[in-house]
Amino acid sequence: MSDRFSMFGPQKHSIFGGGGGGDADEFAVDLNLTPLMDVMSNILFFLLAGFGAAIISFLAASVPLQSESDSPPEQPKLDKVTVNLQILGDSYKIGASGDKIPEEDLAKLKQTIPKREGKVYDNEALTKALYAIKVKYPGSDTIMILPSETTVYEELVAAMEASKDTKQEGQKFRLFHKVVIADTVKSDDEGK
Repeated sequence: MSDRFSMFGPQKHSIFGGGGGGDADEFAVDLNLTPLMDVMSNILFFLLAGFGAAIISFLAASVPLQSESDSPPEQPKLDKVTVNLQILGDSYKIGASGDKIPEEDLAKLKQTIPKREGKVYDNEALTKALYAIKVKYPGSDTIMILPSETTVYEELVAAMEASKDTKQEGQKFRLFHKVVIADTVKSDDEGK
């Protein structure tokens, strides 16, 4: 093969000719793939970031909002309480609060559900206790979960699932679908 140069770059000629009487000129082509790889890596980054955000969005939790409207506040209902669930190291602690509910009635709702055999949280007992509260106060829909510092993610999600719904007589029964994850406020004296 012989090499000649033209204005389009080096030309290579075959010793066998072009095959039909004419010379077939072959040009060496160098493709610069760097810009294509840059575009593909950017697309891959945004796909992975979007996929991660889609997975995180499946965990439904609500945050209390302050209303900015001028309308008067809603009057508290007598069939509605807010359930408080503390996840302690050895048990669940259930309590309730309500504006118009007498303190004696709220005190009756307090209970502690210890871990089964001291190892696993009893989510079935938690669901039963929350079902009893929901039957007594059917307008209730909010539960505030206060995890301890030792609570792991799986235990928190299991408690949320146990408080969301249950099956009663073959039918799905909605318990507390508005979940607020909270933390206890510590005073400066506790850290000393």
